[in-house]
Amino acid sequence: MPRLVLDYFGNKRGKKDGYGHRGIDIDGAAGEPVRAVADGRVTFAGVDQPGPMSHKQLTIKESAALESSEMGPGGLYVTINHGNDFGTFYMHLESLAVTHMDEVKAGQVIGTVGRSGTKKSGPHLHLEFRVGVTRTDPAVPLADVLVNPH
Repeated sequence: MPRLVLDYFGNKRGKKDGYGHRGIDIDGAAGEPVRAVADGRVTFAGVDQPGPMSHKQLTIKESAALESSEMGPGGLYVTINHGNDFGTFYMHLESLAVTHMDEVKAGQVIGTVGRSGTKKSGPHLHLEFRVGVTRTDPAVPLADVLVNPH
């Protein structure tokens, strides 16, 4: 089923300076499964905490007990290393279904859609693709399954 892109890669969101949106936001219903885009190893499963560059690994049980007031803007999130310097980031999750160092297969549920860490937006998945430290537009390789309003 095609998915609507709510906010696109590089969008400055009205800012004149600084970086644009670092991934894409994909519409979803709260609690809907989020699946790994490819085989890989979970390199982070936890929470973005308030403050610059602050995050904490969590178990599934710990993540379920966490209050939204304890989260930074990324909320609960998962990162996966797929090899060849390629990684994916899945943010604003409602729940985690994996932990650090788990091996995952393409299509495996890694969490659920939510709005953790967000103050204004509804449930959605923020998805980032990175090659090394360079962010790339996930909408390009996923074009066949996305509806992009831009």
